[in-house]
Amino acid sequence: MNLSIGRFVGAGAALLALGGCAVDERSTTMTTNPQWAMENIPLNRNAAQFSNFTDEHLAWADTLLKQTLAVTGPRTLDNTLVPLNEMWMHLDMVASQSELFSQAHPDEAVRSAAEDGSKRVSEFVTALWLNPDLYKAYTDVDLKRADAATKFMVEKAVRDFRREGVDREPAVRERIKQINKEIVDIGLTFKRNISEDTRFIEVESPSDLAGLPQDY
Repeated sequence: MNLSIGRFVGAGAALLALGGCAVDERSTTMTTNPQWAMENIPLNRNAAQFSNFTDEHLAWADTLLKQTLAVTGPRTLDNTLVPLNEMWMHLDMVASQSELFSQAHPDEAVRSAAEDGSKRVSEFVTALWLNPDLYKAYTDVDLKRADAATKFMVEKAVRDFRREGVDREPAVRERIKQINKEIVDIGLTFKRNISEDTRFIEVESPSDLAGLPQDY
């Protein structure tokens, strides 16, 4: 997993915890709906289908983001944290499946489509962490009705926004985006080199492996 995606998943894990709060039925539905279950991932998708999958979930994430930022009036659990929780779930779908398919799928075209998905979701997430309006949405949420887990999640999210540089001037935030993109590109190239490596060692008999660990 590349650094940028890994950073996102760590934060996303905390955000997904919202599904267990007594916020409203919609959040619970999102976490129990079969479409989010890993065992229901279709493994026989071609490259075009995987690209469509990426397009669909990123479009949902973008819609939920815009919907949340457009909120007027007081920010509540229902109008801010619930849709943002769903947004992170869509992003996690792309991040986790892109990681799996880019490394393990036998079809090179599908691996390439999944790698593109990794790049796109990483860029989306980097932009989220550097979005001052989204940062303000988190800081403005009224947490009076929230349970301890939700309050803890928001506290950590706000901390991570600052760590990512959301409160820096625009030129610095743009430089951070560029650096993160370089990290992602280098990480994907590194993993591609490993997954496409076909080198092997040929031995004539088991005795040639004497002294090596049994699992090797």
